[in-house]
Formats: sequence, C-alpha cells, structure tokens
Amino acid sequence: MTAKVLSKILSCLIKRKSTGTYTYGDHDNEIKIHGTSDGYVRGVGRGTNFTDTYGENSNRLHRGDCATKGEIDNPDFGTEIRVRNYDNDTVTNFYKADNGRLPDAVIDIWKTGVEKLGLEWNPYVSFSARYSYDF
Repeated sequence: MTAKVLSKILSCLIKRKSTGTYTYGDHDNEIKIHGTSDGYVRGVGRGTNFTDTYGENSNRLHRGDCATKGEIDNPDFGTEIRVRNYDNDTVTNFYKADNGRLPDAVIDIWKTGVEKLGLEWNPYVSFSARYSYDF
C-alpha cells in the first residue's frame, strides 16, 4: 500500500482535529476550528486546483467539487463550503467531495470549478483563498 493511499484512508476516518488553530506550509496557511458538535471551520491561505477523476467514496468528481486538508479538516461528503478568492473578491459555494494532502493550500478546487472564482483554468492554479462552513 502506498503512502498516498494510506494517507487517504486515514483522512477518511478523521472528521476534524479538535478546536484550535493549525498553521502549515510555505504560505502560512491557517485553519481555525471552533467547537466540537456545533461550531465552524475557517481556512485562510493558498487555494489551488486538482485534476483527479475520482474522489472520496469513489465518486466521480465534477465542476463544483472541492477537497479539504483531510488530516486537519474532513467535513462530511457533500458539505457546502463557501470559498472566497481574495485576489478579486469573488465568492461562491462548492461541495466537499474529496480529501487532499494539501501540503501548502487550505482548499483545492476541482478543475474548471476555479472559473466560478473568476480564474482561468489551467493545471496549476494558485490564488489567495478563504473557506468556511458551519457544523
């Protein structure tokens, strides 16, 4: 079993870390978790895109899907996540459909979904991002 597969399996088992602020990556990405059964998650830092075909639960990914950093924040499949592109102040909602490693990003948008944030799609999109949702 590869490290990538093992990481994906483990991140599926973890909902989210406990209340706190988690900082990581070269862009000082920050994910804040507040509350245990009622609360919110806010992530600020770098947004990127990904091009996988299948996501969590072997679902086929499509425009409007996103991935969170599973080892810190793993909301339920289908959770609506609000994403803001700070570079142009565009805001739109996406749906959590995958877990990512995201070593230097807070949110990963699937392929052409970045166009909903006013960006031109290419395989290596990067933007200043904020994401949030309540639980």
